[in-house]
Amino acid sequence: MISFYDSVYSVYISLYISLTHSLCIYLTHCLCISLTVSGFISYSLSILNECLLAPKSTPTPALLPQLIHPPTPALLPQLIHHSRRRDI
Repeated sequence: MISFYDSVYSVYISLYISLTHSLCIYLTHCLCISLTVSGFISYSLSILNECLLAPKSTPTPALLPQLIHPPTPALLPQLIHHSRRRDI
């Protein structure tokens, strides 16, 4: 025969398992959301960092039409020379 304490203990165990399961699901969702947000922030900051650290030398206006259209093999050495960074 099941006693009153056994039934209370059974209900307690059921509630404990249910609440633990719900808490795990909640924490998993929070973790996924925080990882998604932090990944987006990290990606945005990396793009911003690349924009801020872009080479300061810009192509001369005479080279802009050549950069818009695919360069011919004769223009490649000139483009490579102008695109190199100058180390001080």
